[in-house]
Amino acid sequence: MRLVARLTAIAVDRVLRTAPTTWQPVMVSLGSVPVSVGISRYPGQALRGIIPVMLPFIVIVAALPAEATPLKTHWNLSPTGDTAYRSWHNDDMLLVESGIGKCNAAAATASALTGIINAGIAAKRIICINHGIGGGLYDLGTMVTAHAINDDATGQTWYPSLTFKPSGATATVVCVDAPASDYTADTAFDMESSGFYSAARRFVGAEFIHCFKTISDNPDHDITTINKARVIDLVQGSLASLTQSIDRLVALHATAFDTADIEAMVNTIKENMHLTRTHGHQLRRLLERHQALHGALPTTATLLDLKRASVLISTLTQQLDGSVPRY
Repeated sequence: MRLVARLTAIAVDRVLRTAPTTWQPVMVSLGSVPVSVGISRYPGQALRGIIPVMLPFIVIVAALPAEATPLKTHWNLSPTGDTAYRSWHNDDMLLVESGIGKCNAAAATASALTGIINAGIAAKRIICINHGIGGGLYDLGTMVTAHAINDDATGQTWYPSLTFKPSGATATVVCVDAPASDYTADTAFDMESSGFYSAARRFVGAEFIHCFKTISDNPDHDITTINKARVIDLVQGSLASLTQSIDRLVALHATAFDTADIEAMVNTIKENMHLTRTHGHQLRRLLERHQALHGALPTTATLLDLKRASVLISTLTQQLDGSVPRY
């Protein structure tokens, strides 16, 4: 089933569970492509009074042709055409082949996200994923989710916000400039993650940027024995775990961006505190992050106690930047 169909079911169920019984589900489309789903209090007048739930767009960055091939087959993706990097797409997804290394991953990720956003897809609609092979002390074919990404050359570390339940183990992914085999517990090596993550983070919220690595080498299977056929087989074998993780992110996205409660809270704050237009935009984004990270909004009373908009924005920002949930 296509991602849009799955999300539509999730979103309609999510919104209708808390809506008055007289409200009706609505789908808004551009041509044949759905762009939002929600509910309307005005039967027969779909565009009036709609409460939207945004449909996500999935971007997957893979380094190697052998990593990309099973993905484009699994999701029935078509060649994109005249782009800077080899890529494939459908209505819900873009797969980009970056080439090996963190610099290539960073450039391909930035190029893809810039193109998508320039085409009119809002950044907060995007779920951005890096999937590929890596080495570690795990069984061959195991898919691990990065709870930390460390750049071996610079020492910089990023902490993806694991606001969903990962499929399987999590690990610190160490991004190296050359293949490495000095495996340690709870760690996986790759060569793209830090470039991918640092580039994606300039566009997309941390809740929806994630790295998944399928183990291709370990002490019992030397890195020198990796070949194209093995990579294809390993990635093919990890598709169930990858799909499950994407499904959970899609479900989280539907929950995180049910905007009715957020708009109600912003309006209440406006009635009791002077908010500029910029403050209003900042507050919406922070409340979206809070709901994604914690599964709920802060209380209105807590926010009003902060008295001034600038203090409210800075306090929420500091609290959320310090929130790094892990599984």
